[in-house]
Amino acid sequence: MLTKFLVLFLFLIGILGLITLYFVKAGLQLMLIRTENKKKPGRILDLISFDFGNADERALRGQALMRYPLMFPVEMDESDSDEIRTLKRQIKNVNIALYGVLMMMILLVVYAGKAYPEGLF
Repeated sequence: MLTKFLVLFLFLIGILGLITLYFVKAGLQLMLIRTENKKKPGRILDLISFDFGNADERALRGQALMRYPLMFPVEMDESDSDEIRTLKRQIKNVNIALYGVLMMMILLVVYAGKAYPEGLF
């Protein structure tokens, strides 16, 4: 019984981890877009703290969410500035962390399916 709750708890922690990592990734991508447009990069939390009535700001957030999808590579150019290369490197690291959490969640689901064929509850 205790292991069932532990598996469920770890699964919920994994889901929260995925959501948090994706939020951080989208915030970094927003900072990258702003830096490429020669604006102040801001913070990661700027992804959610903006004027929802402003169409340009909403479009910028939509662009940030879809800038580098998970399975596509982040291209590093020699001509990029140090700040842009640092942001791209951080986005790559978050992608690697997302892959790691996804793999751990898949392993957890496979374990739960084998250990508890009748289900967790």
